[in-house]
Formats: sequence, C-alpha cells, structure tokens
Amino acid sequence: MALQFQLQKIPEASLRLGRLSLRESAPKTGVARVLETPTFVVTTQRGTVPHLTADNADQVSPGIVTIFAEHLLEYVPTPILESDLDGRRFFNIKNDWIIFDVRDPSKEHKAKDHSKKIYRAETSGGVRQMTLDQYVTLARKIRPDVLVALSDDLNGPMESKDRVQKSVSCTLHWLDQIREADTGDMGILATLKGAHLLDQRKHSAEQTATREAVDGFVLDDLHFAPSAQAQLDWISASVGPLPSAKPRLAYLIPGPNRVLDSIDKGIDLFDSAYPLQMTDAGQAIAFRFSGPPSTSSEAKVTPAPAGLDLHDTVFKSDMTPLQAGCSCLTCRKYTRAYVHHLLVTKEMLASVLLIVHNLQTWGDFFAKIRGTLQEGHFSQAREQFRQSYPDLL
Repeated sequence: MALQFQLQKIPEASLRLGRLSLRESAPKTGVARVLETPTFVVTTQRGTVPHLTADNADQVSPGIVTIFAEHLLEYVPTPILESDLDGRRFFNIKNDWIIFDVRDPSKEHKAKDHSKKIYRAETSGGVRQMTLDQYVTLARKIRPDVLVALSDDLNGPMESKDRVQKSVSCTLHWLDQIREADTGDMGILATLKGAHLLDQRKHSAEQTATREAVDGFVLDDLHFAPSAQAQLDWISASVGPLPSAKPRLAYLIPGPNRVLDSIDKGIDLFDSAYPLQMTDAGQAIAFRFSGPPSTSSEAKVTPAPAGLDLHDTVFKSDMTPLQAGCSCLTCRKYTRAYVHHLLVTKEMLASVLLIVHNLQTWGDFFAKIRGTLQEGHFSQAREQFRQSYPDLL
C-alpha cells in the first residue's frame, strides 16, 4: 500500500491520534512524508487555494490539499492534458500531499444520473462525461499521492431506497475497477455511500472493508444530514464496520463543535470548508481550543465570540490584530481597522488577509486537539470549548 497509518496509544483509548505516512517506495517529491492526525485538508479550486498565491498558501497549509477532477473538466480540451507538466509543476504545488477526487462536495449542483460506465459531472462549461479510464488518465497526469475512487453522487438526503442502493452498488463497482487499474504508487481511498439509510451506510462500509488495496475511506453525503445528531448517527453507521488501522476523511462537517464530535466518532481528516466560508462572509475566526482549567479558580468559563464580522463599523478604528497572540502574517502586520476598510471598499486583499488568518487558526485548532488527545483530556477540553463558544455549530 502507498499509505501507512499508525494509531498511537493515548490515555483516552476510544479516541484516535494517528500518523499518516507515505511508504518509502512512493516517489521522492520533497513532500513531508508524515502527517499527524486529526488534521484538515485544504480544498482547492482548479488546483489553487482560493485567494492565495502558491507561496502564501505554503505558509498556512497543513501539508495536504485536494484537487477535484470536475474543476479541470470545465474546458475542452482539458488544459493539463495538453501540457508537458505534471500536476505538481502545473499547479505549483511543491510541498503538499495531493489528494485527487472527482467532485467538489461544496458545490451545490444537481448530480446527474451516472451509469457503471459513465460519470457525469456538472461544470460551468456544461455537463461533462467521463469514463473510469479517462479519470485514471487524468490522475496519472497529475500524479497525486492519494486517489479517491469514483462514487455515484446523490441529489439530496431523501432519495428513494432504490436510488440509494444503486448509488452503493455503482460506487462499489467503480472501486473494484479502479483497484484493477494502473494507478502506480497512488494510495486509494474508497468512498462510503448510503445517505440517510443507516442499513445502506453499514452495507456500503462492510462491503468496502472487504476490498484489498484500499488505503482509507471517505465518508460521503454527511452534509445532507438534517441535524447534528443525525450526522453523528450517519458517521457511526459508516465507521462501525471499518478497520481501525486505516484513515477516515469526512467532507463538509459544518463547524468546530461538529468536528470535535466527529473526532469522538472516529474521523481523522476534515476539509477547509469552514475557514473558506468564514472568509467569504468577511469574518475572522476568533476561537481557541485549549486544555481544561489547571486549577479550580480557573474553572469558571466566560463565553466569548467565536468569530469577528469585520464588516461591522465597530472595527472602523480598532487598531488591534484580528486575534491577540496569533502568529499569522495578517495578525503580525495588519489591524482589524485595515481589514474592515478593505471589506468596505471591496478590495481583493481583504479575502487574502482573512484566509491567511482563518487557515492558520484552523490549523492551530487541530494542533491543539492533537495535544489534548496526547495528554488525555480531550473530552474535558471539548466540554470547556462548548461552554466558551455556545453559539458555534
């Protein structure tokens, strides 16, 4: 297998603290060979981090990004296939692991009916059809470290039982096909389906877990869950049959409290949807995750704002950084008043400064989570976090 995943022994034995590594035979690209989990994956648009140049993205990256095939299918012919460059040089991704997946789950568009031979992607240039061979050809050109198998996407949470069963069956078929394809040293992640039907989620996971040459799993459809509890139930149904020694990636977990709950259920990897949404809304992440109080005198928790809406005129003359103690470029060199001014005047630099701060803060959040897992007080720290930021998802 191209990926190796090792769980570490920690005091809270039911939780997961892991090390994800590329095996020694994987191509030597200068990429860091070990990632600590739980962590997050930066979502890209056409291979670039939204609002950032490659050098700025390197400063705030957790070391792993996702590229989606549907973003590359907008133009015919596909530009990267016409280029002499591989994916790393084409997208100028020097130091990060690359996960290559087919569909960006953050895009709200109606999935087209697929067959076992054709995947249909809806792009800004129209509907594009793609065979599994074409997907593998695109992957071999990009040369990602990790390839996500094709999956049959659903339109919403309440699809019929027949449609959900078809989705599970088609996704398993594509997984078997991609396992037989020439994917070189790429790690393979299998997508778990099932939508709102817990028996189908369990069936998808059970069948997928029996396949060899699968390095990890992607939990899909979670954003369709109608409530926080439903989302956790869906995760539990999918995770239950899985082997513990393989990583699990979940897309579109909508906020930090949901992330903490998902970690408790066994998820290892998340995406960057939350910091990107905060940036697009003109907001700066202001929460911190830390250990439990060390003394009884510190036990009382005072609720605090989890984010700053920098459109608000209250920041017009605020000459403090976005977050005290933050080491990101934005907080070291700029003020709340300046970012407020940029938002009011609709300057593109506002999004640049916000995404730098939000991605670094999101990364710090996961680093602190790993620290509490190592020290054995994750559960206490999670409860303190809820009390500190009661309005967060």
